[in-house]
Amino acid sequence: MKIRNRIIGMLLICAMVLGNYSTILAQSDLGDVEAQYFSFSEKDIYESLQKCDNASLSSDGFSKADIQILRTKTYNDLLLERAKLPRETLQKYGHTDSEINQLKQFASSNVLSATSDSLARAAIACSGSLSKVSASSTSIKVKYSWSWNARPVFLGTDTVGMRWQAVRSDGTIISASATSKSAFVNYYSIDTGNLYTTSSFTPTSKTDFDAIYLEFNMQKSVGYWAKSGNMTATITKDGSSPLYLVKVAAVYGHSILNSKASISYSAGGYSISISPSSREESSGYSNITVYANGTVITN
Repeated sequence: MKIRNRIIGMLLICAMVLGNYSTILAQSDLGDVEAQYFSFSEKDIYESLQKCDNASLSSDGFSKADIQILRTKTYNDLLLERAKLPRETLQKYGHTDSEINQLKQFASSNVLSATSDSLARAAIACSGSLSKVSASSTSIKVKYSWSWNARPVFLGTDTVGMRWQAVRSDGTIISASATSKSAFVNYYSIDTGNLYTTSSFTPTSKTDFDAIYLEFNMQKSVGYWAKSGNMTATITKDGSSPLYLVKVAAVYGHSILNSKASISYSAGGYSISISPSSREESSGYSNITVYANGTVITN
């Protein structure tokens, strides 16, 4: 079952929760750059999967036990389990005082109001950006960054991917490769709520699609979870023709239950998406065009 339309609620999350976050991220993590920002909630991914029929879920890798959970438990049920945790634990998970108060009201009444339902989306959300770091006629450097505002319910194997298409001044597509690539994931302790360690990775190249991707565990070991990270690539022209612009797209796949989200590439262009398609509307998709002169267009 393919769900193609993005849910309006994501825009509400972006407005309600992340209005100040974008500025903070640009200053502390990305530097003075232009970027396209994204936001999605774990609740929306879970509910998009619930709309799929059993046959589609099975073909997408969900076990019978996973499908039973999707059929019998709402995300609000899962959030209620979270709401019953001690305040100290919720703080260490990353929840704000306001969110904790709402969660505690939910725990005492077992009823989630329409207003609180919107907060349920905002309570566990991922946001970030795709940005230019540098640009020239030889290469461009881009960064895809993400951060969860609170510990997700599901801690499986998540995936991020990036794809590009280089163009010279006459509009001809030219070959360009990731001559440098790196990724970092920040793991936080649920015992202290503080940064535990930063793990470095080398993303895998998909040279036949001019793309790179990274798979990482959301749980490093018991008690430590992946709160944030970034993936950076320097895309360099392969031939003698100078770069005029490079189109770049990136996406984030969050795994629910025991089915792992993966990256899909279509032939031609620089299209990139999350597989299975039921997750597309909650994929953290971003795309920008970076010109050799440093100009950035957010598409």
